[in-house]
Amino acid sequence: MRTFSSAWGVCRALRRRARRVSAFVPATVLLACLLAAALSGPSPAARRNARDEGMFAAAPQADYAGSAACRDCHEREYAHWSGGTKARFVRRADAPPPPGDPSGDVWRDIDWTRAPVDRERVLLVVGLRRRLAFVARGWTVFGQEYRLDTHTWQPRKGWRGQDYRMRCGPCHLTGVDRDGLAFRELGVGCEACHGPGGRHCASAAAADIGVPGRAGSDPALATCCRCHNDRNRHDRAIQGWAGPYHPL
Repeated sequence: MRTFSSAWGVCRALRRRARRVSAFVPATVLLACLLAAALSGPSPAARRNARDEGMFAAAPQADYAGSAACRDCHEREYAHWSGGTKARFVRRADAPPPPGDPSGDVWRDIDWTRAPVDRERVLLVVGLRRRLAFVARGWTVFGQEYRLDTHTWQPRKGWRGQDYRMRCGPCHLTGVDRDGLAFRELGVGCEACHGPGGRHCASAAAADIGVPGRAGSDPALATCCRCHNDRNRHDRAIQGWAGPYHPL
């Protein structure tokens, strides 16, 4: 199995290669905002700013089943995923904080009277352990982050006004299509790494689902490095990682 030193080198090599070639809004209203915002689509400028990395949809949305469809047959793997960062990293503003979430209840613990972010406009909360980012209902990212270690707000150059689906979505959402009009689910779901699972759900055949590292699929490390690369030290999340993702 590869050590981290080699993983680091592969991540950097893949990155160089790529360079070359509202708190109190009812849930129904917030879901309507999500749908309306998704249907509006990103602006031409947002499309130009889309990153050439991440896990874009590999098939039409109808071919995706959603992570919940994996639970009955893959109970242990689902429990491992649902209790981890990938499932909890992105959440609706009206959702309760995940159990054991270090960020706590953002509506209770943050002094919003002095915040540079208008909480009434917040659609999504992004982050868990170190910092929180906020996405507005029009899918634009607020230009400030909240640091959980210092309980302070910090400006983030380059964030303000970016379309979250195009700029961050390919690594933060599952099944984002390249037009930015739709995605399968918030967070890094099972199908972000395994690919669309609708056919596998219907057939239960191993050949109908991707497994990173298995013959016929992308190498496990290459799959991770599509997001965990050396841009802004995102590769530190796989320090010491030797695979596989799910415990054996």
